[in-house]
Amino acid sequence: MFWQMTTLAEITSQLASFMLLLALVLVVSAGFFMMSKSAAVSLRMFFSKPKRWARRLLFLRNRAELLTQKKYFQRRQIQYFADMKRRHLLEQDNKKQCQVLAKIIRRDLFLQKYRLTQSDFKQLQAMNKSYCKQRNVSALIALQQKLANEHYAADK
Repeated sequence: MFWQMTTLAEITSQLASFMLLLALVLVVSAGFFMMSKSAAVSLRMFFSKPKRWARRLLFLRNRAELLTQKKYFQRRQIQYFADMKRRHLLEQDNKKQCQVLAKIIRRDLFLQKYRLTQSDFKQLQAMNKSYCKQRNVSALIALQQKLANEHYAADK
């Protein structure tokens, strides 16, 4: 009888282990089934016509916005380079105008060389040269007017 009780206990224990294993398999397979069903529903929704059109519309809006931004930045870049070129041309023109004005003043100075003292002549030459280096057009014009006034004063 004791012998039968151990066998009965072993059988009951094995049956309980088998039932627990079966319950675990059932829970895992139910979880797998629910996950696959959820994935299938999600995929079906993802590829549905309304969702495809919504994604396409969103893509087109984003692309239009990017093109608008690109156009804006290209316009800014073109304006920047045009402005830089304009400044460069203005600098070149100012330099050329200063050189021409300094050359005219130099010629006027040499025409009045004999009317001026040596120190005044050297000082006016130095002023002409420094104003030309500084590209100070207003000072060059003032110097030219000063020379013209001295010339007219000497003629009277």
